[in-house]
Amino acid sequence: MLSLLLLHRGEVLSTDRLIDELWGEHPPTTVVKAPPGYVSRLRKALGDDVVQTRGQGYGISLLGGQLDLDRLGEALALWRGPPLSDFTYEPFAQREIGRLEEARIAVLEDWIDAERDRAGARIP
Repeated sequence: MLSLLLLHRGEVLSTDRLIDELWGEHPPTTVVKAPPGYVSRLRKALGDDVVQTRGQGYGISLLGGQLDLDRLGEALALWRGPPLSDFTYEPFAQREIGRLEEARIAVLEDWIDAERDRAGARIP
């Protein structure tokens, strides 16, 4: 449930939608009791101000930068040019330059995947 609420942060997801998304076409007969129980546990872990009840649904409210996805984007925005550019041709820096470039590419790929997943989650 936490993942679903995070993918739709800032939105209110109805209990029916949560049940459909989490249990599919064949939910157990007792499923109506499940979302309030999960929300109660989330509130204990995250705080009442983060997980909110609105009408017949639930939502999650986060400030900018509280989600890893936001931080990936911020980290990528801080990247300026090649790593250790003053030492591009120095043998002592070659291994670290390669490692930093690989790390940047891995973060970029993770961010792209997360953005694509988040966009896909919003498509009905």
